[in-house]
Amino acid sequence: YNWYTATATYGGYNTTTDTSYSICPKGWRLPKDGGSGEFQALRNVYSSSAFGDDWRNTPLNFIFAGNRSGGSTNNASTSGNYWSSTASNNNFAYHLDLMNSSNVYLGINAKFRGLSVRCIAEQDFWSITYMQQMTPELANSVTAPTDSSVTTLATTSAEYNAATPGSVVPQRTLTDSRDSKTYTIRKLADGRVWMAQNLRLVGPISASDLNPANTNVTSRSTFALTASNSGTWCTTNSSACDDQSMVLDSGNDNYGAYYNWYAATAGTGTYETTTDTSYSICPKGWRLPKGGDSGEFQTLYGKYNSSTLLSGANGPNFTFAGWRIGGSMSYTGTESYNWSNTAYYNHSAYTLYLSIWDVYPARNAYKYQGSTVRCINAN
Repeated sequence: YNWYTATATYGGYNTTTDTSYSICPKGWRLPKDGGSGEFQALRNVYSSSAFGDDWRNTPLNFIFAGNRSGGSTNNASTSGNYWSSTASNNNFAYHLDLMNSSNVYLGINAKFRGLSVRCIAEQDFWSITYMQQMTPELANSVTAPTDSSVTTLATTSAEYNAATPGSVVPQRTLTDSRDSKTYTIRKLADGRVWMAQNLRLVGPISASDLNPANTNVTSRSTFALTASNSGTWCTTNSSACDDQSMVLDSGNDNYGAYYNWYAATAGTGTYETTTDTSYSICPKGWRLPKGGDSGEFQTLYGKYNSSTLLSGANGPNFTFAGWRIGGSMSYTGTESYNWSNTAYYNHSAYTLYLSIWDVYPARNAYKYQGSTVRCINAN
């Protein structure tokens, strides 16, 4: 295809920017280029010493199809040229160029030449499948409800697009690729995308599963999450108690799992930690909310300023999951503590405390306590 055809006649001589149209199937488009687009992002990942061959093998399977100019096909079987949606100037558009099995270039080509086309799937808030696919850009692509009185859920793009902006709560059900458990996520009136269920990740999760280089997971390479479904948890303020992982699977999908702060922060929230932590056991692209008087729990409470609103089934949907200290659960059904990433002191960290009577969005709890986790989309 020449570039005019590849862009469904929208990329002409006078086009000097990205085009919004292509001959790709509905829901697909041409990749962006120009040094910061999807071809570059792909090249950043597939960049070994022989990455020309990497691109021609599984899973990419690009072809040395050559290009067309005038009445002949050039360099078939020795190079491959693929259009992007991005123009360089009146005469040229950006393209991907595979050459001689060993080089991959991101360059420009004359718009009149015939190049191959590979399409990329459109991704938006409504098309992704996994928690790990949610990005700040996708989170920002939908409008938050105007206030806490909005409880109508939009669970499909059709429902969302048919509604007046701000009149619905955008909601999806996504899968955590680490253990295949599913979660409801919602964009709430504070403008953030939150999990509307408690995290249920339990062990054994190996250290390699928490390597940040793995796009399916989140955190750090020196922490192994191991479930502790029996036995007595620590009950003293000390590094001996606070610097070990403790996790309990409640067996209840509404309550989720209980974590001490060390486990919730993927081993970075220790007895000595007195500031924010950078890591968590949330899925990649998600994190623990910030705590304290200026944190995200406080901001959420500014929009949903009662226990009834925070536990609303079509709102934040916080549950009264209780909490664990020692060998027993306390106040299940009437109270809950939800971890933040913010330490209060050596022996305690900030939480959102919720009961059927009261709300304290910046309350502290002992780090050894077993509390629930709600993740917020990172930005």
